[in-house]
Formats: sequence, C-alpha cells, structure tokens
Amino acid sequence: MSEYQIDIGHRGKQRMTMEVSTDPSKGGIMIHVSPDRAQTVVDSLISQGIKPSTEVLFPALVNAGVDRNSLFDLIRRDSTPEAVCEVGFREYEATGQERCLLLTVSLLEDFGEEAWPVLKELAASKHPECELFVGLIANCDGVSSTQRADALCDLATHAEPVVRLTILDDLSDLSVDDSRSVLESLKDDSDDDVREEARQRLFDMW
Repeated sequence: MSEYQIDIGHRGKQRMTMEVSTDPSKGGIMIHVSPDRAQTVVDSLISQGIKPSTEVLFPALVNAGVDRNSLFDLIRRDSTPEAVCEVGFREYEATGQERCLLLTVSLLEDFGEEAWPVLKELAASKHPECELFVGLIANCDGVSSTQRADALCDLATHAEPVVRLTILDDLSDLSVDDSRSVLESLKDDSDDDVREEARQRLFDMW
C-alpha cells in the first residue's frame, strides 16, 4: 500500500491536493469520490500518470456529458467484468440512479464472452434488478445457446414476475430445443400471464 498526493486543481487562488492510498495488486487508485468531483479527479490522475480505478471512473461515466466515450473506453480497457458489476451495483445502491445499471449492462455487453461468469452468477443471484440484464444473458456473444438457456432457467425461478415475463421476450437467439427447455421451466409458473404465455409458446412449437 502506497500513499499519493494528487493535484486536483484550483479553488480560487488556492491549489488543491488530495491524499489517497493505492494498492498496486488491485490495479490503480482505490478511492471513492463524489460524482460531481469524479471527472476532475479522473483528469488529474491521468495527467499525472496515475491509473484511476473503476471506483473512480464509473461515477465519472455516470455523470459524464458529451465526452462519455473516452471514459467508457478507459473502463473497458483497464477494468474487469467483476469490477464493473461490483462498482455498478454499489453506485446504484448509493444513488438510486438506474443509469448506473444501464451503463453496467453496456460495459458488460462490450466485454462479450469474458463477462459470462459474472452474468451467470447474476442470473443465479435472484438480485431484484436482474430484469435489466435478461437480454444480455439471453444473447451474450460467444456463449453457447445451452449455457444461456441454463442461466435463463435459473432466472425462471426469480421472485419477480416481471423478470420471468422478460425472459419470454428474449428467446429468439436460442436453439429450438433450448427455447423449449426454458419454456418448460415456466409452464407451471405461479403468475397467470407467465404460465399462459409459456404454455402457448410450447403448444405452438408442436
């Protein structure tokens, strides 16, 4: 663990600095800053040759204006799917902004197959916000139809009917057999709409 003093600009005529700690094993500065200061800290870190962590970059991305692509690319290049998911959910829980989760989905989608272990774990977690990730789980690039169907079957046991209804809208990229296995897991659902739609889809397959 090392200590850094970073230059974060001026306030009036006074130069401001911030003392932060970094753990090299985690790849960069591991601090949390308020969203309104995140972009300033990111710019200052980069200009001083210090690699900012996902914990700093993500709040800056959430609140970015037109210059969003450079932050997205930085996270995509230097972070991992695990870090993106962890920080994205943490920011959502702290701020209540659904945008945090939507950006998490976008970043994980860009990781492609590399994000699959995280998505598979999320599907099994029964997290309340899984609805936003159903489409990505169902269509993740580089992952077999059977693996995606298995994850959707995990989601089919989710407590929220809206998640199970969303699954029914995202089966088109699966094989016929894998679609059938997901529908079989929903045909006796406790929710009338889910159950009836699953049964109708199965009937239409014959």
